[in-house]
Amino acid sequence: MLKILDIFCSQIPLKHNPKIGDLCTRPYTAHKHGCPNYSKLPDCPPEAPYVTDIIDTTREVYTVAMKFDLGEHVANLKVNHPDWSFRQLHNCLYYQRGARNVLFKYAEDCLEMSGRVMLKKPEANGINVMAMLRKVGIRSKFPVDSYVWFVVIVGYQ
Repeated sequence: MLKILDIFCSQIPLKHNPKIGDLCTRPYTAHKHGCPNYSKLPDCPPEAPYVTDIIDTTREVYTVAMKFDLGEHVANLKVNHPDWSFRQLHNCLYYQRGARNVLFKYAEDCLEMSGRVMLKKPEANGINVMAMLRKVGIRSKFPVDSYVWFVVIVGYQ
């Protein structure tokens, strides 16, 4: 069971820059060339369209964010898999899809989606999610440990 610590829908000024997608090329554990989806999926950089090519930023734009309790998720996994390593217990394959689906549903329930589009991978579209969250007092870090923030952006086409 996924434990959600916080979830909200708010208008936060967009922070965007075409170079944000370059973050996907930064090396991280077991991925010396960055994200394995980079240049392989149409909604990932460098093919992903820039935010202003998708959303009319002169109209209202919403940030929908959810804080997921990774610590509890890991503790629950550890009960069933006591021999798993730290990396196995924290692998996003075991929580990301379910958590993102909760967020997508919340966004759709929170906002009238007619005429709007949801950016499900906002960094891929050039949005600096961390900077936006900091504007509303949310501090997130990478790599994650006890919780994870998931964010989508919703605006008019």
